[in-house]
Amino acid sequence: MKKSIRKAKYQYDEAGNRIEQNEDGKITKYRYNELNELVEAGDKKYFYDANGNLVEKETREGTIKYDYTTDNRLKGVYYPDGSQVEYEYDALRRKASRTQGYYHLSKKGNGWSWGNRDDWKDWDEWDDWGKWYDGEKNSLKKWKGKPLYEETTQYLYDGLDVFKEYGEHGQPLAQYYQGADHTIARKTFGYHGRKQEEYEGNVQSKGGLLYYHEDALGNILDVTDRSGEKRGSYSYDAFGNLFSHMAAPYNAVGFTGKSYDAKAGMIDFGSRWYSPNEGRFTTMDTFTGWKDIPASLNRYSYVHNNPLKLIDPTGRAAE
Repeated sequence: MKKSIRKAKYQYDEAGNRIEQNEDGKITKYRYNELNELVEAGDKKYFYDANGNLVEKETREGTIKYDYTTDNRLKGVYYPDGSQVEYEYDALRRKASRTQGYYHLSKKGNGWSWGNRDDWKDWDEWDDWGKWYDGEKNSLKKWKGKPLYEETTQYLYDGLDVFKEYGEHGQPLAQYYQGADHTIARKTFGYHGRKQEEYEGNVQSKGGLLYYHEDALGNILDVTDRSGEKRGSYSYDAFGNLFSHMAAPYNAVGFTGKSYDAKAGMIDFGSRWYSPNEGRFTTMDTFTGWKDIPASLNRYSYVHNNPLKLIDPTGRAAE
């Protein structure tokens, strides 16, 4: 079966802000203030604090709220249904832990209820606030109250790279293997205290070593096991939006080799978080840019809007 080709065109203002997106005929308009802060994208509205951090996003489903540390690190994302994801950082500004409250749902009759993971593992799309949609665009019933599960992952580093992941009680969850400036493999340790079976995108794993295969920009395209058998594939648009799903609550290596947080819908670039849906960072760059390079003066833009040729290894500068 021949895969359909998706086409997207973008228009920008003089400051490098995306003002129009035409994706297969669907047009989205964008509006900004004098600080280059995105304030409207289609029917969504965005609000910022005095430091230029995105603090609220209004959607048709409700308002998503973002909280930050005193040094402008993303601290938490809070959704209209009461679910949330929160982060803590160490003294070196590295992500030290991630805690997510989430629901465990299955389809029964005409509604949705708690159930077996096999009933929902094939769901393939998130909306803007972390709610599942099936392949026929049927949404889950919105549940009230506290999430059924809460999962905490703690991170151990080797320099700037995550080396191991542990659960809240110290049980090993995963180990990463690094090559030349990129992750080449990830070993998972089965359940080991996880409340759910391990899902790595469209790869189901009860533990074992998986190898990452990337393109010239570092995007992870394929995952294979020890025998070389392909266990899953990923594809992206130019700005990192996934065409294939990476399931929460597990961070997965993806766009340009960075950690993708499916619940938050954002990518961790180390110094900042990036939103592929808007194609820009959610906080301002501390670097103010070069006067002789106008594209660098926009402190929210991603790689000067040239993602097919440039990458941003740390969230601070394109190269």
